[in-house]
Amino acid sequence: MLPRITLPLTLAVVALVPVARAQENAKPAESKPAAEPAKPAADAKPQDPDRPHKSPAEQFQDLTRERENLEKEIAYAKERAANATKLLREKFAARNFQPQVIEAGTSSSVMPAVTTPVTQINQPRKARLMEEKERSTFGEAVMMAVDGNPITYAEVDAMVSYLSQVPSAGDSVQLHQRATMEAIRIHTLLAAFPETSAEAMKQIEMARNELAQGQKWGDVLGRYGAGPNMTQEGKVTITRFCPYGIDVERAAFSTAAGKVADPVHGLTGMVLLAVDEVKADTVEARMLLVPYNMDQPEVDRNRGRAALGQIDLAMREAKDFGRLPVIMQPADGGKKQDAVPLQEDPVKEDGKKEEPAKEAPKKQ
Repeated sequence: MLPRITLPLTLAVVALVPVARAQENAKPAESKPAAEPAKPAADAKPQDPDRPHKSPAEQFQDLTRERENLEKEIAYAKERAANATKLLREKFAARNFQPQVIEAGTSSSVMPAVTTPVTQINQPRKARLMEEKERSTFGEAVMMAVDGNPITYAEVDAMVSYLSQVPSAGDSVQLHQRATMEAIRIHTLLAAFPETSAEAMKQIEMARNELAQGQKWGDVLGRYGAGPNMTQEGKVTITRFCPYGIDVERAAFSTAAGKVADPVHGLTGMVLLAVDEVKADTVEARMLLVPYNMDQPEVDRNRGRAALGQIDLAMREAKDFGRLPVIMQPADGGKKQDAVPLQEDPVKEDGKKEEPAKEAPKKQ
């Protein structure tokens, strides 16, 4: 019976040991007060660790040497200042200034004096009526002349007719003013460069003839052209209100695809167009441009003259003044101008004026 009782007791004791250990581990650890940082001694002095500590006697000696050096520098500066003052006094005391006047003459003006009032510089010139000699020379087909270069009624009317078909081009007055201004800009260059402009017209005709004979566009363009996109055979897109000019725009939209338009006057030169595709508001084409003149600064200067109205503009009829841009219209509408200006009385060789011939009496 005894062994049977001992074994259960042993097992119970063994089972209770882990439980007791677990309860001991679950108890919170007792907190210990943190150690206070060590306080430096009240009589301790800071000392540079890289520099040896000097005694009071050694520090006194260092201060004495610094004082002596400063006294020497101050004495040297005072001595230099005194010497400089003495030298300046001796240097300027011996000088005796005696200014003299010399005759240098008078300078003459290199450029003549400008007598034109400032308000008249760069002012537009108003249009005038043609003289009788101009009217007879140009003929009835000429509407106006820009610096002596004629502009026909047909040229202006063709541009007005095209613009009237363009949406948002303006009313009748605006169409006429835009067309006349375009013609004035072109013919200002024709008048400024008569020889090179005539040569440009010849070259554009030669180019058209060679194309009609079957020569390739690229070859003809290389011989005569100087326009945009030369490396791409002059390919351009013509739109409404394009920068090349009204006549170029009119030629593009009025020519069928696959055809070559007739040569026209552009804003900067003679233009020949090969039309590739025509759409509602754009035309794909190839342009051959022969400039009126290759001196671009001079071309720009004359274009500026036309834009500012600084040109001689003679009109055939006073009624056409209203077709001009406003800056070129006479203030009185040309009413005070005579178509035939008054001529001075002819003078004989002896200096006396000839008497006007008397008209023969009419027969009754």
